[in-house]
Amino acid sequence: MRKKILVVVYNLERAREHEWFATTMDLSKYEIHFALVRKPASQLAVFLESHGIRVHRFAYDGKKSIPGLTYRLYRLIKLEQYDIVHTHLFETSLCGMMAAWAARVPGRIVTRHHSDYHHVNSRLAVWCDRLVSRLSTSVVAISENVKRILVEW
Repeated sequence: MRKKILVVVYNLERAREHEWFATTMDLSKYEIHFALVRKPASQLAVFLESHGIRVHRFAYDGKKSIPGLTYRLYRLIKLEQYDIVHTHLFETSLCGMMAAWAARVPGRIVTRHHSDYHHVNSRLAVWCDRLVSRLSTSVVAISENVKRILVEW
């Protein structure tokens, strides 16, 4: 039986790494969907749909949209019964991990792109980063510096 994967990304116009991921995965083993937040009419959406990848679009109008986005992602995740939810960037990782955890998704992966930005600028954001890490089953650090910040700070 194929595993269902939802990749949740924020505000991307184009992302070759996601294009590569979507087109090189073994589709006999995985069914891949994307949730695009804030840039629903992006080049990424056009590319994914032209390759038969299902795209879910979500509006986002700043931090006040976090509760609504979290709920809409939760409903999607429950409806589609994903096995893995993989998030990127701050807003979608916060909303996506809360939704995936609440929906009892067994595989919850977050890719951490920032290192010390929140530590320097916002205690609340640091708290949110820690929440995201705790709700995740795996955290991917994009560099040694990000890994060091995650482990030491």
